[in-house]
Amino acid sequence: SQNYISGDNFFFRDALHALLIGSHNEIAIAMADRVGVDKFIQRMNERAGVLGLNDTHFVNVTGLDPEIGSEEINYSTAADIAKLLRYIFENRADIFSVLEKSEYQFTDIYGVRKITVETTNELIKNQNSALRVLGGKTGETPRAKMNLSIVSDAPSRGRIVSAVIGSEDSFRDMQELLEY
Repeated sequence: SQNYISGDNFFFRDALHALLIGSHNEIAIAMADRVGVDKFIQRMNERAGVLGLNDTHFVNVTGLDPEIGSEEINYSTAADIAKLLRYIFENRADIFSVLEKSEYQFTDIYGVRKITVETTNELIKNQNSALRVLGGKTGETPRAKMNLSIVSDAPSRGRIVSAVIGSEDSFRDMQELLEY
């Protein structure tokens, strides 16, 4: 089912929830269109550099695999993804508070169209680990397979930032990692 139609208008906060909770990539494309796609991608790569994500590079705004035959690809490492999530957790409570949610409802700016966004993160939906999952983000493409990065409670105290990439079942792999 299509979530959005041409001409929809949403508040930025709601659009961010749709993007980060439900992985609604059409939101990223719409955001980039506002400033220009090339400029948006350039800013993404500049920001990755500032954050020390030295093994991360974006060629599009969604992180999805480019068209077949494209020479350039989006890439990153588990270490860079964990570093990014740790930065968000420690410095951007406004963004991390979105990554904690299992569901979010909003309307367009006129209060007419109602949208419900559900998380793609099974570990947030079904808290069955001995360690509480505080938030995180999923990703999946044919080339990168299943990816998952989360922040969870540590066994004694504090927090653990974990990342699983290139997985056939990132939720199972992350669960096993947390139980270890």
